[in-house]
Amino acid sequence: MRLMMAGRLNRRRRDWLQGLGRLGEKLSMPVYLVGGPVRDLIMGCPDLDTDISVAGDALEFARRLADRDMACIVTHPEFQSATVTYADGKHLDVVATRSETYVQPGALPCVEHADIAQDLKRRDFTINAIAMDLRPRSFGQLLDPYAGYEHLRQGLLRALHQRTFIDDPTRILRAARFAMRLGLRTDGPTEQWLKTAAADNVLATVSPQRIVTELRYLLAEPTARWALALLEQWGVLQHLGLSGVHSRLHLLDDLLRAQADLAITADGSVLTAATLGLLLQPDQLEQWLAVWPLTRDEQKAARQAAVLVHQPPEVVFSTSPESSTLYIGLRGSVSAALLAGWAAGNLNVRRNLKRYHRQLADVEADVTGTDLVALGYRPGPPFTAALDAALRAKLDDGADREKQMAAAVHVLQNSDTP
Repeated sequence: MRLMMAGRLNRRRRDWLQGLGRLGEKLSMPVYLVGGPVRDLIMGCPDLDTDISVAGDALEFARRLADRDMACIVTHPEFQSATVTYADGKHLDVVATRSETYVQPGALPCVEHADIAQDLKRRDFTINAIAMDLRPRSFGQLLDPYAGYEHLRQGLLRALHQRTFIDDPTRILRAARFAMRLGLRTDGPTEQWLKTAAADNVLATVSPQRIVTELRYLLAEPTARWALALLEQWGVLQHLGLSGVHSRLHLLDDLLRAQADLAITADGSVLTAATLGLLLQPDQLEQWLAVWPLTRDEQKAARQAAVLVHQPPEVVFSTSPESSTLYIGLRGSVSAALLAGWAAGNLNVRRNLKRYHRQLADVEADVTGTDLVALGYRPGPPFTAALDAALRAKLDDGADREKQMAAAVHVLQNSDTP
């Protein structure tokens, strides 16, 4: 099958891909666009990520490409892969075509060099087991041995084989993510294999780190709510420590609106923390964090989110709180907490969170501790109260620096510390 390139790639993209194919021909290494980028190209998605497979020495290909294009390169010899990063921030993942075998369920695969046919055979779903030939004489030709193109047209998500979810159980989370993002339904055998694997708790054979990585990808999607609902239907959420959250899943829909209203751009880590705060009470969250390895920043953000959702300060419910009171009540709130609080809150809460984030969060007093020392005051606990007084004067009264200084000095003059 030959892909009609004119309507699917802009000229700049097409020329670049053709350049990759010509470099491969020069090095006697066939080059293919593979997996998700081909799937997205078929579906008409713009500005594709680029993953290519090279039938040969992928590291040498990547080095030659980086030299040619004056780009940066990071190599991963143990995986026969490399990432080439360009000056505009775009990157290209280069991987050698390979086969994979699994010694035991959930284990990382044993990898061997292989041709493109074996490389496609190792993949998870038919819609990802498609390659586009980049060689000059066959540029644009699809290699589709498992009918992935037709399954996309039919709206089907089909696993390649019965052991798909046993060999790599993280594919269960990937199945929910792809199904909801692409509007696909799992076919009968795939759903049966998936539910059987979930019932056998195959996720227990995978390290928590790998599961959390897939969970971040899933929760970064606009369709995260529906992906989690699908995982619940398959009997998976209980194995992720998220049983009993069904009644709160609808709150995830408002995370998109929260990002727009608060003008926060959230990545997978921020959305993971916000989601956990929405779904779990603080004590439930602590139990979850004891099992699943989030980063330190993610843990802090998730804890803040859970508190702001389930134990919010009274000030956020006020119809017209003073700026300083609102600032102090929310001071230090990270993006994940604000998003979660907005998604779970009523109209007053949303207005106050928006006001704090957009107008107050970055306000600083024009008086510093150094200024107070210069006046002869000795650093100590009263400094905090003094600087807060200066900030309150600025927030509530629009005080200039002189008036802020007067407010700070008044606090110090009335403190017990000289």
